[in-house]
Amino acid sequence: GSSLSPKNFSRDLLKEEITRLENENIECVVFRDTAFDEENPKESYKSLQRMVCPQTNVKLALQDLFQTNQAKQEGGGIMVWQEDFVRTTNNEFHFPIDLTKGQAYVISGESGSGKSWFAKKYLPKHFDGASFIYHELGDTDAELVYEASRNALKPSDGLGSVYQTVMQELVTEGYMGGFVYDVVSKLSEKHNEKRNRAARNKFESLMQKAVEKNSIVNDWWQNPSFKLDQLVIILDEMGKNPDLARGLVDEVRQIYVKIINKGLAEKVLLVLVGAGIDRYITNDSLDLDTDPEERNLYAKFGTDPMKSELMTILGPDFEGREKISGIPVMDIMGGKYSRVLATNTRMLTRGVIPILKSEMNTLRVDNPSERRVELGSTNIVMDYAARVYIQLNGLARLNKEVFEALLLSQFQLLVLGTLHSLQTEANPAFKHPFTFSTSNYESVLKAGLITADIVKTSSALRYLSCKGQTAPLDAQDGVAFEIVIQHHLVRLCKAKYNADREPDKPNPKYYCGRYDLAQAWPPSSTKKNGLDDEEEVSKEIDARYNNELGKSRSKKDAEEIANLLKEDYDEYDLVLRQTVNNVQGADVLVLSKRLANADTGQVVANLDLYQAKHYNKVPSLNSIETSGAFSSLGVTYDNNVFQTEPKVGSAGYSYKGTQKFVKELSNKLKLNVRIRKRVVVFSQGWESFQNSKSWQNFNFELGSHQNVWVWTGEMLEPTISALVSRSPVEVADSASD
Repeated sequence: GSSLSPKNFSRDLLKEEITRLENENIECVVFRDTAFDEENPKESYKSLQRMVCPQTNVKLALQDLFQTNQAKQEGGGIMVWQEDFVRTTNNEFHFPIDLTKGQAYVISGESGSGKSWFAKKYLPKHFDGASFIYHELGDTDAELVYEASRNALKPSDGLGSVYQTVMQELVTEGYMGGFVYDVVSKLSEKHNEKRNRAARNKFESLMQKAVEKNSIVNDWWQNPSFKLDQLVIILDEMGKNPDLARGLVDEVRQIYVKIINKGLAEKVLLVLVGAGIDRYITNDSLDLDTDPEERNLYAKFGTDPMKSELMTILGPDFEGREKISGIPVMDIMGGKYSRVLATNTRMLTRGVIPILKSEMNTLRVDNPSERRVELGSTNIVMDYAARVYIQLNGLARLNKEVFEALLLSQFQLLVLGTLHSLQTEANPAFKHPFTFSTSNYESVLKAGLITADIVKTSSALRYLSCKGQTAPLDAQDGVAFEIVIQHHLVRLCKAKYNADREPDKPNPKYYCGRYDLAQAWPPSSTKKNGLDDEEEVSKEIDARYNNELGKSRSKKDAEEIANLLKEDYDEYDLVLRQTVNNVQGADVLVLSKRLANADTGQVVANLDLYQAKHYNKVPSLNSIETSGAFSSLGVTYDNNVFQTEPKVGSAGYSYKGTQKFVKELSNKLKLNVRIRKRVVVFSQGWESFQNSKSWQNFNFELGSHQNVWVWTGEMLEPTISALVSRSPVEVADSASD
């Protein structure tokens, strides 16, 4: 113990003695005639510090407030913070030396990437000794600047386009980037004055909300009696209000000056944290290389990039790690589903690790590692990670219909992002199946369900967009590829139907689902030869169908399908998959019904055919594999001549056999079903076809005119990329270029 008396020590010596005592084993604390709580000397010592050191008093109060906010938002820790646990594009932070060149730091990334965790754990370690104020925007906080931002300058405006042109000419003439950006900054301040003023006012109200939770901090904020050495202000969930983020970046230097002149701190740093705000901060700036039409879609003029420093959180970093929270990384990465869900920090720490760590799953198991890999490869176990992600996200507050619509919009954007990245018109299949909607893009981006650069969205969030309806795609597993296609088509049909809905009109009664065929449609021919005569083809089809229909199958498909759709849906999409081996037709089929005329009730019913081809490399255009794929769809191809109603041969047999199934469906459904499009689906990407000499001669455009299409792996995004685990089977040499 130690007894201190103000009579014996000056104020500076008193503070020095307190600092020394802080590192000693304190047994009791006595000041003047006051003895503090002997059972808790550390807390007693903090009370003493507050009495004699006002600066320490405020710093401790700020520390208490910061810790309270963290505990409230985190709801308890899952694992101890490790500085290098998440991957970042940049982790350098500095207080501005020159306020005229001050910057705000922007931490962005998808929802669950670890942005808030990084800001609240890394920054205090990086700025040891600094004080922090943390505030998370609530839903009502996001109601700010919309009205004030309506008149904000955009590149689509006439004046905005002029400015873009002038800026480009300045750079072309050799003016330094700093000068050009200074001009941009001045123009931004002039034309976004209302937005920026609203942002400044909102900043003041947010800070008041943050500090009023602690009376000591609140008093100091209102009437500072001294300056802190360093103050870091963290505003989280800024993705809810990108206009506010843009306005604060535009005003960051004025904010710094005001805080310093008020006497609150010698140095100050503003950190904005939010999903997707990298889009608004980086693309709001001058972009000289962007195509004007593209700029109108993705960019908004109005923020000087010299006023912000962007850092993106990329998710967990497994490199060089043996274990995470006691779980071997090999076990996590060995699971077909756990490896995917582990690409999102929240899904990993709140879902995957707790499951793999639970004694309920590994108690008295001879090989716990093997058991964890099995668990990680089981969808109905691992989808807990996605479900708990939703529960901890603002998505949990949405009703079922709104939540599903948001996920379908996410799915649409992931499809569009992939097809847009191809930047080719060589294959008409790549034409966007959806119209790009800026409002949908911004809504999904605010929710953190995509990254600003859509193609960089994690596999975990791609899995979420599919609602977990996908399958691992292993080597030598053509059936798995068919399942992936079926899952994708179900989700694609739902997304397209959702996108085509007219909000002001009543919605038809719609159904979308999948069905596994128990019979062969059509069954394989037993003849190696003899299909070169039209009459013989018809006889063979009748014989094979009579044999197939006479088998003791568990169900009759046409009847089952009719029963499934007996509720008289106005419109539907039913994705069918062949499950028996003796099939000489499409692997996956989509039965669709649409209202052609809502007033008269006239409908159209179509059957689309898909043939799945999962090879290690693209087979030659002239190979048996490729010609067989077209034949299974009832199509012959020779030197860019397509025949979609062949009479003979293997293709003729498949076509007529499929027509028999069409007739069966028409009778049971009491509809005029017709074959519409035929699609050969390869698991390889478009680049493989570009590098193939033989496929360079294929006329994709001509095929599309006859509703014959070739899909590459990109057409199955985001479903296919979520769970691809190994390379597919290698094709025989005779099938390659």
